[in-house]
Formats: sequence, C-alpha cells, structure tokens
Amino acid sequence: MAAIYAVTVLAVIVIVVWTLWLRHRRHELQHRERMAALEKGMPIPASPIAEARPIARTYLLRGLTWLFSGAGVAVFLLGITISTHRPTELSTRLWQAADARRNGATEAQVQALLSEQSYEGLPAGLALIGVIPMAFGLAYLIAYRVETGGKADSSSEASEKTLPGI
Repeated sequence: MAAIYAVTVLAVIVIVVWTLWLRHRRHELQHRERMAALEKGMPIPASPIAEARPIARTYLLRGLTWLFSGAGVAVFLLGITISTHRPTELSTRLWQAADARRNGATEAQVQALLSEQSYEGLPAGLALIGVIPMAFGLAYLIAYRVETGGKADSSSEASEKTLPGI
C-alpha cells in the first residue's frame, strides 16, 4: 500500500515539474523570437499573454471545471474508502494480541485488543481532499458573479454576433 502512495506522489511531482519546464521553454522561445526580431530591426512581436485579459466567461469556465473536478475527486475517494473499509481479520487481531503479550501487556489489555472492533482501509476523511478544488471553483464562480454584476454575460452576445453559426 505504501508503494501506491509513493508512486502517486512521485507522479504528481513529475507532472508539476514537467509543466513548469514546458512553461519555461515557452518563455525561452518567446525571448529568442523577440531577440531575433530586434537583431533584424523588425518590430517586437506582441505577446499573446500580455494582450489576453480574462473575460467573465473565463471565470465561469474555470469555476465550473474546478468545482466539478473537486466533486469528482471527492466521489472517487469516497468510493475507494467505502470499498476498502472492512473489519480487521481475526488472525490480525490475534497476532496483535500475541505481540502485545510479548511486549508486557496485561491480560486486561490483551482482552481489550481482542474485543475491540477495528477497521482496515482508507479513512473516510480522505474524501474531503476534494473540497479543496471545489473551493477554488466556488471562488471563480463568485468572481464571475461579481464581474457580471449578477446579469448575463454580455460577451456571449458579442461573440454570437461575430461568429455566426457557431
């Protein structure tokens, strides 16, 4: 079970590092493009990132994406938690009692170990990890609501006029 956790953490680290490297590479290529334009005496190309200002629909899309991704993660982890939640087997409890007896536990402590009902598996609280991306989604949806002032997004009407049939 520890190997699964280690592989998961390693995969997340690899994805984050790879994403950061790709972003660095993109900025490096933009810098080279600008330097080449300066050397040739041409005007510096405009940065698409600097020109792009998020519109209200962007906040709506991001909010819904984060919200439903978080809900999906929560449901997934809850399903795994429920499917792995089972009572501790008798053989495991007997082994724990024998180990406690070897380590000097009293007979009352050994009886308590044998009589208590314990469970194996992932804790149910693990599903609460999905609340984190859901909070990001709610923040974006609040930003969308504030940006639009509670009325429909006017940029959608403008995009329909400029892009007929789409």
